[in-house]
Amino acid sequence: VAWSSYASDPSEVRSVALADIDGDGALEILAGTVNNTVKYHGSNPPSSPSAYAWHADGSPVSGTWPIAGSAIYGAIAAGDVNGDSHANFVTGRDHHYLYAYTTTGDVLAGWPVATFLDKNGGNTRTDIRIVHGSSAPALADLDGDGTAEYIVAGAVKNPGGQAIQNSALLVLAADGSRYPGWETAIQGNGILYDKNFLPHQEPSIADLDGDGQPEIVVSTYDGRIRAYHADGSMFWAFNFTMGDALFASEAVIGDINDDSEPEIIFGSYDPTFGDGAVGLWALTAHGSPLPGFPLPVGNPGIRAAPTLADLDNDGDLEILAATWDGKVYVWDVPTPYLPARLPWPTGRHDLRRSATFTKLQTGSDLRGSSKFAVNPAPAYGDSTTFVIRLHNGGQTPSTTTLHLTDTLPSGLSYVPGSLSAPTGVFTASGNVIRWRGAMNDRTMVDITFRALVGITAVRLITNVAWIDTGEQGVISRTALLIANGLPVYLPLVLR
Repeated sequence: VAWSSYASDPSEVRSVALADIDGDGALEILAGTVNNTVKYHGSNPPSSPSAYAWHADGSPVSGTWPIAGSAIYGAIAAGDVNGDSHANFVTGRDHHYLYAYTTTGDVLAGWPVATFLDKNGGNTRTDIRIVHGSSAPALADLDGDGTAEYIVAGAVKNPGGQAIQNSALLVLAADGSRYPGWETAIQGNGILYDKNFLPHQEPSIADLDGDGQPEIVVSTYDGRIRAYHADGSMFWAFNFTMGDALFASEAVIGDINDDSEPEIIFGSYDPTFGDGAVGLWALTAHGSPLPGFPLPVGNPGIRAAPTLADLDNDGDLEILAATWDGKVYVWDVPTPYLPARLPWPTGRHDLRRSATFTKLQTGSDLRGSSKFAVNPAPAYGDSTTFVIRLHNGGQTPSTTTLHLTDTLPSGLSYVPGSLSAPTGVFTASGNVIRWRGAMNDRTMVDITFRALVGITAVRLITNVAWIDTGEQGVISRTALLIANGLPVYLPLVLR
């Protein structure tokens, strides 16, 4: 353990995100925790921290961090709310307030916001309020003005009451005011099951209809998943319960059937731990189930967001999901892995868990390129075929001339005449492979050649290809070989 930091009282860390909140170019570690001071100190507990910000070495970020306040049971977000190029710490707490914090831990101007059904500010005894104990805000620039909107689904409670009555989706502007079209929060149709394991109702953001403006996708307590336009009008709604009391995970969004349109992928789960018809769903951009879905999984189902990724580096997409009973499912999808077609590919948008939507790159994107060896364990005198797969995952053709160089390491020698590619100019001089060309309207180009193993010792051989993309600089892709590895045969035991 490099370092550790805990609240003064035992607490659970419920959410972690990475973001540069102080503008120094390095990522800070942000965390939201459950402070248990009531449990340990009775009805009048001391103030206890629940929002943290550390540098990578474990030292607190300068300012008022950590910040005391009500518990954070949901998920935090991290993004630039006010357009100052610094990420803000964004969260709900275990009451009816929403927060946005600055670099130093101070509340952003206009925050916190007391959320009631039809206004900011009100009386908890006479007005319907929206509470955020388990909320998971997201950030997105819905109107293209350079500042992010604050998107959150909370739980509705009646005046003076504590029981959850409904869901409510709300969009706020950077200054905390209600975003146009969202003056009154949009409610669901009640709650299917209110005992425990309620979903966080995490919003996912993507342009579903291709109009250049993102939509908001969220599943709620009533067993529906809905998509809303930025103005608050509903795009579509889908009932995933199949007659059972089921909830849904956060949705991920990406093109999984190579139709150049985004699909919505999410899991369902049974909060009663019964035998409800749980599974992995995929909907079209217009809210209709894709043929063959839902894919069955074991009960109680999928509570966490799936992930869209190229898990085996074959250039194709996989869907990953973990079920509540501890199993991991991976489905191979016969469509290219193109990051520019994955606007919300994992839980909380990205591996930093920022929950901040950014518009996808509109030009070419070669980041999905890969390299592999067809036979990764050749013996002395054997040859293996290398494949360098150039992938343009962008939304426009790559017309820039690309330059590729692959110098074979010691232990390998090029097999003359084996170099091929469907386009471009390719040459081999000794053990140096070169290719240049533009992909134009192609999304994929495979450059292949064979290499001969010339060593007798067991060795791990690393072969690196360097690609000058022009627009995105130089990138490298690596393939590994184990030359002269010894086969190991495991015994077969029949019982």
